[in-house]
Amino acid sequence: MAKHKPTPRTYPKEVREQAIHYWTTLGPSEAAKKTGIARSTINRWAKQAGAQKTPNTTTRAATKARLEKIRALRTQEALATMETAVRLRQQMDTSDWDSRQKRDQMTAYGIAIDKSQQLERFDDDGGISDTISLIEMIADKLGIPNDTK
Repeated sequence: MAKHKPTPRTYPKEVREQAIHYWTTLGPSEAAKKTGIARSTINRWAKQAGAQKTPNTTTRAATKARLEKIRALRTQEALATMETAVRLRQQMDTSDWDSRQKRDQMTAYGIAIDKSQQLERFDDDGGISDTISLIEMIADKLGIPNDTK
């Protein structure tokens, strides 16, 4: 028995244009939800129309805020770890422990120093963010639009 191919749906021009507008401003998933048209169909229309997606600034801002919070937490943890190392070192100077206890304390001290430095290095990008900021500032002064913000 021969399979029946469904006839493709046809949409008015206005519906297509609205779907492409949603696609460019909200993204393909939201466009599909708002219009009830398959995401693949809207993607095809947008591609045929040569449409460009608008960067999702809300998501970008939320991600940036989350990364900044994580960076701040790492900084706090590095500081707390270094303070622990200082306390461990002070205990060694003021205690009358035997050599084994002092060795264990010194090992803990060394580990705390090392971990603190690792946390600090995690956020060091070698000056890349400073360079990007400088380039963005120059581009702004020259009137060049920045579509990454």
